[in-house]
Amino acid sequence: MARGALNQAIFRDDDDRRRFLIVLGQVVRSLDWTLLAYCLMTTHYHLLVRTPEANLHRGMQRLNGCYGQGFNRRHGQLGHVFFRRYHSVLVEREAHLLELFRYLAWNPVRAGVCTEPAGWPWSFYAGLVGSEEAPPILGAEAALAFFGKDPEAARRRLREFVEQRPVESLRDFRDGV
Repeated sequence: MARGALNQAIFRDDDDRRRFLIVLGQVVRSLDWTLLAYCLMTTHYHLLVRTPEANLHRGMQRLNGCYGQGFNRRHGQLGHVFFRRYHSVLVEREAHLLELFRYLAWNPVRAGVCTEPAGWPWSFYAGLVGSEEAPPILGAEAALAFFGKDPEAARRRLREFVEQRPVESLRDFRDGV
């Protein structure tokens, strides 16, 4: 995840979000990552990626650097867009991975920008559960595989898992996994 410098908006409008997803798609393809989940908020973003090589640092530098430069050009700004370096956590247990799907899906609801996880267009969730078409950068097949072999059954299980209970806070998430 990465946060805006001084907690400022890194996405001022939907055009910023679209531009970010374009750069993210380029990074994902060029480094052969699998994007399992994402959530773009106003002041920060979350990514859940599988990296076949130890190249997260290279991809994140490219993503934040390219997006930040474009953001500054578009908005006539100078200086840092992001606060410090990105934050990363190595996911080693399946339980942790599954909770990340739930946490990211509920993030916009907790922030008050929508009333249900599928209601936020800048998240992986609606595309995975079939409410919308999944964006091409999302590794939908790989993400759904954690919930079953049959895609329709996996979508149903993902929805049931996510919507059975929201994660109230990051502290609850960390303490519960």
